[in-house]
Amino acid sequence: MLVVFPAAFALALSLSFGSFAQSQPLPPATELHQEAGSLRDAQQWMQAISLYEQGMAQYSNDPRFAVGLTMTLADAGKIDQGRVQGKELIRRWPENPDAYIAAAYVEMRAQKPYASLELTDKAHELAPQLAYVQREYIFALQRAGLALPALEFSSKYPNLLTPSQERDLQGDVLAERTRLASLPARPNTERFDIADRVLADYARTIATWQAEPDSGPAVTRLRLDRLSALHARKRYEDVVQEYEALKAEGVTVPDYALSVVASSYLTLRQPRVAAQLYKRIVQTPGGQWRDSRRADDEIGLYYALLESNHYEEALDVITQAYERQPLWLYVPGQPERLPNPRKLDTALTRTMAYYALDDLEKAQSQIDGMVNKAPNNTILRTARATVYRARGWPRAAERELKMAQTMTPRAFDVETGQAYTAMQLQEWQQAESLINDLAARYPEEPSVQTLENDWRIHQRAELRIEAYRGLASDNPAVGNRDWGIDSAIYSSPFGHNWRAFAGVGQATASFDDENIDYRWQRAGVQWRARGTNVEAEISANRFGYGAETGARLQGDFDLNDTWQLGLSGAWLSRETPLRALKENIRSNSASAALRWSPNEKTAASMGLTYARFNDGNHRLLALVMGRQRLITQPNYQIDATLDFSFQRNTLDNANYFNPRSDLTVVPGLAINQTLYRRYDTHWRHFITLGAGAYTQKGYGTGALFSLGYGQRLSLSKVLDAGLSITGTSRPYDGAREKELRIQFDLSYRF
Repeated sequence: MLVVFPAAFALALSLSFGSFAQSQPLPPATELHQEAGSLRDAQQWMQAISLYEQGMAQYSNDPRFAVGLTMTLADAGKIDQGRVQGKELIRRWPENPDAYIAAAYVEMRAQKPYASLELTDKAHELAPQLAYVQREYIFALQRAGLALPALEFSSKYPNLLTPSQERDLQGDVLAERTRLASLPARPNTERFDIADRVLADYARTIATWQAEPDSGPAVTRLRLDRLSALHARKRYEDVVQEYEALKAEGVTVPDYALSVVASSYLTLRQPRVAAQLYKRIVQTPGGQWRDSRRADDEIGLYYALLESNHYEEALDVITQAYERQPLWLYVPGQPERLPNPRKLDTALTRTMAYYALDDLEKAQSQIDGMVNKAPNNTILRTARATVYRARGWPRAAERELKMAQTMTPRAFDVETGQAYTAMQLQEWQQAESLINDLAARYPEEPSVQTLENDWRIHQRAELRIEAYRGLASDNPAVGNRDWGIDSAIYSSPFGHNWRAFAGVGQATASFDDENIDYRWQRAGVQWRARGTNVEAEISANRFGYGAETGARLQGDFDLNDTWQLGLSGAWLSRETPLRALKENIRSNSASAALRWSPNEKTAASMGLTYARFNDGNHRLLALVMGRQRLITQPNYQIDATLDFSFQRNTLDNANYFNPRSDLTVVPGLAINQTLYRRYDTHWRHFITLGAGAYTQKGYGTGALFSLGYGQRLSLSKVLDAGLSITGTSRPYDGAREKELRIQFDLSYRF
């Protein structure tokens, strides 16, 4: 906010003609004093000091020369000498208010507003009736940040200040109330009351001043200060609109206002504009105000660069900000050192930078160390819960947030983290209760608005589609010109845990120039609760023998944050080979799977499926799949993969591909790269490589190769779609076959 200092020369002029309890000075003394004052006005400090010293020597009982010398020493930057002279001045003339005002002037020049106020207050006690003393007392209160007492005092003397000085003082009062509006209020329902009142006062004051002459600079100052009040009220669009208006009028916006403007652009998801403004701010030379705000602006610059996809620059900015902050603060007059809160802010932001850059292992290591050093810090525990959720540990996150809740019940960050954790755990009633509470208490907070949007998306219906098409294939397992599609629409949730669904699908292939068509319709219900997903469906299946009824029951159960158990059973399984269905051969199946995922970098699953065909065949299929992250970068990741499968059948000479036993081992690589990322929009592409071996009983072992490429697009958390094409070369019954297949999947919330 702007702080207006009285002109030093005006103060000197008032003192020149305001000596207290003085006899009429001799003309030579007056002439010498005026000459010294003229030199001081011309900023010829050393010549003025010389004349003041000469006057003190010739007229030792005239305090005007000592007053002038004291103030001129301060003007010349000789603060220590000025203090000594001021103390001597007060010692010789303890009842003269000019002595205290001169000493106060030295402290003002030394940027010691409270010391200056103390001396000016003494002058006012000695001579409260003198106008220039009253004026200096008002200015001293104003410099000390006590604008409201200064305004109340000046209201007792209507003609004491000029209109411009009155406007400066009123502006300081509004600026002080604006700073209060940014502080958290204890009663949640009253936290915007100060901001609303000060914004109303800004509107009235600006309207009044615009009608007054020569008030243009004062009105501009109010408009600049009002930006901070609008920001405190979370009216980010209004901040940007007013900033653009000021800029169009040619107004140079100072740093303190640019800071809230940059923050508003960032909140409104315009990170590139915010980054430009933050860069301009942090390049400002250091100073008392600049140093106190630098950390906040550097943190803002970090987020702006991060959301603009300048990852390395963002990490450099926050690392330098952290290193620049001292661990301890030493406050004058405070015997004990104090912890520097900016150090913690920058340290936590740097730690969470690794979380934002997908280096979750490093983020966890650093946040664990911080929590171990400060176990009662709610902010740190909430941040650790965020990292735990990203690593796939919602139960661990839940425990962290419970501990944080015991220290700060209903804290905003804690409750927000609990809402996200409840959604990840599928604790729908708890999530809804927390979101409703946050929306009632903090409806204007962007993070709450995001949370509400996520909940609205969860409440929508969902369309799922999976499709494939064989572009070039003639193998005995899938046939030629094969294609298939499976779709399902899930209803909006009801009773928190339930969704109904219905879908249709078709699979078609050609074997020996004979087409086989399989169509199905299905309907069922889904139940989702904490750690549990269960689907039950019935289906009507048509593959040339009328409508045949099928059924499926599938359940996935989270044993903890690391292990998951999957069980399923199907009557008339859709995994039955098409060539078998053509001969009215069906199968029923049961399967079990155990999945292990200790973190986001590692995953493995083991599955066993038993299928019984009505032609007497019994099939046992074992699958093992694994993934291990090798490289993690903000824009790309490389994983090592392993696919292992073993199959055994009991029937020989089946009319469908039915090896007595076979074994497939395919290690590979999966490379994912981000092409575009902007908040909730992600566009990625990926390459898969595989090279292994396939062994079939009776036909030996042959090499297996696969190469795939695909892209995936996610839009606003409502649409997720992927398209890929894969080429494979492998043996079937000892003959090498080549296959080219395209696959598509989509999930859309509506």
